[in-house]
Amino acid sequence: MRQARYTLWLGSAAVLVLLLSWHEISRLPDGKFHAYIFDVGQGDSVLLVTPTGRQILVDGGPDFSALERLGEYMPFFDRSIDLLVLTHPHEDHLAAFPAILERYRIHGILTAEDCAPHTGRLRALFDLAARFTVPLHIVSVGTRIHLNDGTSLKVLWPPHEQRDALTANDRSVVLSARSGSGSILLTGDISQQSEKSLLASGTNMRADVLKVPHHGSTTSSCTGFLLAVSPQLAIVSSGEGNSFGHPNPATVARYEALHIPLLNTQDSGTIPVMFYGTPDR
Repeated sequence: MRQARYTLWLGSAAVLVLLLSWHEISRLPDGKFHAYIFDVGQGDSVLLVTPTGRQILVDGGPDFSALERLGEYMPFFDRSIDLLVLTHPHEDHLAAFPAILERYRIHGILTAEDCAPHTGRLRALFDLAARFTVPLHIVSVGTRIHLNDGTSLKVLWPPHEQRDALTANDRSVVLSARSGSGSILLTGDISQQSEKSLLASGTNMRADVLKVPHHGSTTSSCTGFLLAVSPQLAIVSSGEGNSFGHPNPATVARYEALHIPLLNTQDSGTIPVMFYGTPDR
């Protein structure tokens, strides 16, 4: 009987080791471009993983959920992130960043927010970044970052000269991330006002995947903007039963009218996207 129990214990341990090994192997670089739109409730957090395993985390969600999702979608022994991107300084986009700074080695923070005039959580975040000697990159339209594996990031918004006249939502960093196999447009919480300014600028916004602006609010996703992006898939990040009614039914109807498939984290949980092919977008 004792021998049987010992054999059973060894068998269970072997299965556990195999499962853990498979989880770690599945998180290693595979030559593909990945985006994980994290389920963080009513907020935003998106992890981009390049073909060689470079990691960019765009926004930190409304609580510690983004930190938990990193533990699920990054290799267990990987304790570094190449870049944090803060689209704008609202709580539902930055809450987990301090905890992430304390637990991971961060190589840089990208934001459109100047550190000088801010107080509260954003000031504390900048102070923490300084304590850990994390470089802070203040960006505006035209900033480009080229990684060594064919992945590029381009800031499409906001323009530096208009930044102070915009609301916090409309100062959101709009980031185009492109690899040889696909592209995603990350839009923060911009409204139709900024969408129309982007249209007027003639900026190329085409992308395979669109992270829906402002959680699908009624003030976002104008028809012209959706036509310009022309995504094959759009994804809303919103919380179940949220008090804002996101995504707004009228906004959802615009996507449906243009036959753009729409997924929502409150229905699907974390949404992983793997990009294939060589799009000419």
